[in-house]
Amino acid sequence: KKRQKTASFHQILTTCYTAHALGINSLALHYLICYDELKLTKDVNPMKILLFSFQLFIPLTMLIIGFLFSQHVPKTINPIWGYRTTRSMKNKDTWVFAHHFSGRLFKKWGLYLLVFTLLMGLILMGAKDIPFAIGGDLLYIPQLIVLFIPIFLTEHALRKNFDAKGQPITKTTR
Repeated sequence: KKRQKTASFHQILTTCYTAHALGINSLALHYLICYDELKLTKDVNPMKILLFSFQLFIPLTMLIIGFLFSQHVPKTINPIWGYRTTRSMKNKDTWVFAHHFSGRLFKKWGLYLLVFTLLMGLILMGAKDIPFAIGGDLLYIPQLIVLFIPIFLTEHALRKNFDAKGQPITKTTR
């Protein structure tokens, strides 16, 4: 029998990351393409570690955005980078307030989500391959919900602290 040539670790890793970037986080792709190629021993399943690293993307992104927004507010109001909503872009005061407020929230909720994701990852690592893959896919649901919490809270704070024209609401005008 002729032995089939298997893909290199780098090729498999690239395929998995590309598929994930395209939104193909399905059991079929990861299990059929990646798992069998990366299985090194019966004790180590690097595919689980790789898949779990994908789960950390949203919490880590939230933490990074939180630090950037709270520490480095974009100097000018722009349509490209920053916390960009109609209310936050009214003037410089709303722009700075929205960045500082949302930055703190993104850090806080990103940290909560990171702890939750790490705990779920530890629980799922002990699962068999198919439940691990399904659990990993289902983990995105609470992550996406938590991703929007800072946005809703920031918009609420903007409405509470600024009028429709972006002028600060004082205690006497409330």
